[in-house]
Amino acid sequence: MDRPLQPDTILSAEFEYIAQTAFQANEDRARVSNFYLVTVGSFVAAMLGLQLENVDPATVYGAFAILFLVMSLNGLLTLLHLVRLREAWFESVSAMNQIKRYYEARLRDLALGEAFRWKMESIPPRFKPWSVSFLQMLQVALLGGAALGAAVIFWGQAWGNQWEVAGFVAGLVFVVAQVALYRALLRRAARRRGKLRGRRVRPGGGVSHRIASDCSPVASGRPRNEPRGVVLVLPSFFLHLNGSGIFLRICSCKAFSPCGFT
Repeated sequence: MDRPLQPDTILSAEFEYIAQTAFQANEDRARVSNFYLVTVGSFVAAMLGLQLENVDPATVYGAFAILFLVMSLNGLLTLLHLVRLREAWFESVSAMNQIKRYYEARLRDLALGEAFRWKMESIPPRFKPWSVSFLQMLQVALLGGAALGAAVIFWGQAWGNQWEVAGFVAGLVFVVAQVALYRALLRRAARRRGKLRGRRVRPGGGVSHRIASDCSPVASGRPRNEPRGVVLVLPSFFLHLNGSGIFLRICSCKAFSPCGFT
C-alpha cells in the first residue's frame, strides 16, 4: 500500500535546500572577490620582485601593459560573476519567502505573519548601494580600473610617451563603466523576472507589495508557468543586440522551476 504524500515534508526539504543555495551564493561571492584580490596582489608582488638586466625596457613595458590589460578584463569577468551570484541569492530568498507566504495563507489562525520579520516585501533590491555585495563589486571595479590605467601608462612608456593622465582617465572611466554595468544588469534582471512572474517591480529592483498569486503547483492546484521548467546545459555569454543597444546576456548552468532557480 502506497504511503500518502506529506506536503510538510517536501516543503521542509525544499526550504532547507533553498536556504543552502542562499548561503552558498554568499560564500561564492566572497570567494570570487577574494580570489581576484589575491590574484592582483600576487601579480603586483611578482612584478616588483623581478630583476631584469640587459633587457629592452620597451619590451618589458609592453609585456606589463598586456598583463595589466588581462588583469582588467579578469576584473570585468569577476564583476559578471558577482552579478550572477547576486541574482542567485535574490532568487533563493524569494523562494524561501514564497514558502512562508504559502504557510501564512493556509494557517491564518496561527498568525504566522507576526512571527516572520523577513517577508517578500522586505527583500532588499538587487542593486542596493552600500550593501556588502555593492562594496565587493566596487572593490573589484577599483582594482580593474587601476589595472587598466597601469596598462595604458606602461603602453605609453613602451613607445616613449608619458601617458599618466590618459591612464588615470581610462581607469576612472572603466570604474564608472563597471558600476553602471553592474547596476544595469541587476535592474534589467529585476524587470525581466517581474514580467515573467506577473509582479510589479520597484525601480530599485525590489519587489513591491503587489505580488501575484502563488506560482507553486501545490498552492495553485495546477502547474503554472510549466514551459519555464527548462535546463540550460552549457554556461555561456551572449551579446544580445536590439534597438536600444548591446546588452550582455549571461546564461549559466541553472535549472528553472516554476518558482525560480533550483
